[in-house]
Amino acid sequence: MTLYPLSAAGLVPWLFLFSACVVVWIRPWRAAALPLFALAFAAAFAVGQLDWRAVPAFALMGFCAYAVQPGRRLLLVVPGHALFILAAIALRLHTVPGFNNPLVMNGVFSPDTVPFKLYLNLDKTLVVVWAIWAWRHVAWERGPLRQGVPIGVGLGLATAAACLAVASLAGLTRWDPHWPPATALWMLNNLLLVCLTEEVLFRGYVQEGVERLAGGRSWAPWAGIAVSSLLFGITHLGGGWAYMGVTTLAGVGYGLAYRRAGLEGAVLAHATLNLVHFFLFAYPVLAKA
Repeated sequence: MTLYPLSAAGLVPWLFLFSACVVVWIRPWRAAALPLFALAFAAAFAVGQLDWRAVPAFALMGFCAYAVQPGRRLLLVVPGHALFILAAIALRLHTVPGFNNPLVMNGVFSPDTVPFKLYLNLDKTLVVVWAIWAWRHVAWERGPLRQGVPIGVGLGLATAAACLAVASLAGLTRWDPHWPPATALWMLNNLLLVCLTEEVLFRGYVQEGVERLAGGRSWAPWAGIAVSSLLFGITHLGGGWAYMGVTTLAGVGYGLAYRRAGLEGAVLAHATLNLVHFFLFAYPVLAKA
């Protein structure tokens, strides 16, 4: 595994960004996360991790935020949501120009696994910023932290057991307890950024949005879980049909955690599965898969 350390200047955007990802969980301080994100993006422009080709993406997200505010006409609301969904997909797939995400890790964790590259991704972070700014319906928590933590971790362990058993049977991974190099860097990025950005999009926006569209119908929560889980799986189709199936199953577990404990529960469930996978199984997948 080869590491590519950032320069002192290159670290500055990430100090602001990771700080914002921590602050966002402190309810009274959540609004303070926005200026921290703004400082992170400004610093990224200054050091070249963002360039002017990214400006249209920021402008589009701003329009979407304006369009979906309460009281807007459907002529604005529908295009606002449609454009946000397209933009979020493009940002998640890293196809939007102007985001020069730095590569910080490249190599294999085990001889029989595929190469793993770790980029610090600025583009996906825009989804979190948009949710804080514009999408007021995210259930960040559904009760005290002392209730959300055991629910999230418990469902995460159950989801990990099911998903990693299926993945092992499908030949995607195998039992391989280890302590990989650069563990701290992987954990910092995965727990603070990856899990947060993905759960904000798929559970906080998609699942919550489907439930709201379905109104108070008895099947609304299950429709939200089903749609968000399927979309979550489809975005992992690049890893093959089996990988898509496992990630769809994982999405069901995260969706249940969101229903029980809000976004904090979903993020904890997602993080728990990722930690079990990272430390106890071949990561990310076997090369033969």
